Amino acid sequence: MKERFWLKPLAFLLGILSWFYVNIISTTPITREYKVKISYLNKDDSKNYKVIPESPEVKVRVKGPRGVFIQTKVEDNTFASVDLINCHGGKLTLPVNVIFPSNSNIQLVSKEPAQLVINAIKMTTKNIKININKKGNVPEGYLINEPSVFPSELSVTAPSELIDTISECRIDLYLDDVKRSISEFRQAQIVYTNGSIESDPKSKLITIENNNVKLDLAVREGYPEKQVTVRPNLINKPPEGRKLDSCIITPEKVTISGSAKLLNRLEELVVEQVDLAQIQKTSTLPLNVICPKGIKLVGISNVSLSIKYTDVLVNKTISNLPIEFTHNEDQIIETDISTYSIELEGLIDDLNATKASEMHNIIPLKGLASGTHFVTVEPPYGISERIKIKSITPASFPVTIRLMEKVEEKEAVIHEEIISNTQESDSSSNKPDIESSNRQLSTASDSINPNSVYPQTGSESVNIEQSEPILPLTVPQNASSSEAIVNSDQ
Repeated sequence: MKERFWLKPLAFLLGILSWFYVNIISTTPITREYKVKISYLNKDDSKNYKVIPESPEVKVRVKGPRGVFIQTKVEDNTFASVDLINCHGGKLTLPVNVIFPSNSNIQLVSKEPAQLVINAIKMTTKNIKININKKGNVPEGYLINEPSVFPSELSVTAPSELIDTISECRIDLYLDDVKRSISEFRQAQIVYTNGSIESDPKSKLITIENNNVKLDLAVREGYPEKQVTVRPNLINKPPEGRKLDSCIITPEKVTISGSAKLLNRLEELVVEQVDLAQIQKTSTLPLNVICPKGIKLVGISNVSLSIKYTDVLVNKTISNLPIEFTHNEDQIIETDISTYSIELEGLIDDLNATKASEMHNIIPLKGLASGTHFVTVEPPYGISERIKIKSITPASFPVTIRLMEKVEEKEAVIHEEIISNTQESDSSSNKPDIESSNRQLSTASDSINPNSVYPQTGSESVNIEQSEPILPLTVPQNASSSEAIVNSDQ
């Protein structure tokens, strides 16, 4: 090879000539296969259709001179198309047209698919609001402001039958580890009315224009605040004669601060206990609000409780009121009733102002003949006109009247009869016995007086003093004076 060096260039030249002959000069055809992207012709954008599939391809098999494939890239110069001029929506089967360069001497052997099945879907564009979905809780000791997004809406294009099922565009914000402010761009998700993110196969057809949302969140140290209702804490019933008309706390709501976990469980606070039985009239009381441990009031330390009463009618019974009688000097009054009771109805202040000492009842008996009379207990003087008398007990009762002169005459007759009978029965006795008997009779007679035999109001029994053992002398209501003397002597 060293001696025949010229053979090397000769072999190289012969190889080049052979390649040119086989690939360029020779007309023997060859076949090739390749894929060509299909284009849609005559698409009416005003109808806002979306054609599925969006980027279809056709597999073509062609035949031509070898040189053509070497000199040019045939797949780049091949054009495949589907004409949509008669497309009005829905599913259609349309032929696929393949065009080669006019001077390429390339022939189409086959194409797959020869016909393309398309689905033209009507699209609708709508502005959807962006919402922030906060998850978790802010760490203890930190506060956040309400997060904000820009823009507040996104332009969403979706199939017409699907657009109304979209409820929002959502950005999830996790708060568990947030301890610093946030300002960053995020993408929103489509959320449907049933709460899911993908609820329809056609959801892949949804497009969001400029889905690049800026999220801002300010974080600072501190504890959250919350407004809660203040509830009164009342025990027992109002005093007698009072009715609770209203109970108003001012202010009705207070602001509290503390742990977020505690605040979430609190909806109301109570004030310190108030005993209505100790509140006698309409009043306004300053009270402390009772806060659980870990919670404190913001701005105020106490509230005021206004209690308003309404006066109501009540009944009151006054007992053991004295009854007095006015009578003549010669009348002796006999009765078992010396007091009465009265039931009143009125306001408690008027009833409390009514004194028992001003309610004496005087019954006039002057001029009444001897015998038993039923007297009526009249309403006493001194009762306010605002007080109503409901009942008087007893309403009436019997009173027996005896005249003093008749009593004295009967006593004299009885005394004479006793002396006469005593003398006759003791005529055989000695004189000292007679004198002793007369002395005893005289003592008994002298100790009897009309007021003792016929007691006045409130008297129940009369005792006669004697040198012998003392026996009680009970005077029946209808007993005569003579009977009383005889019993005493016996």
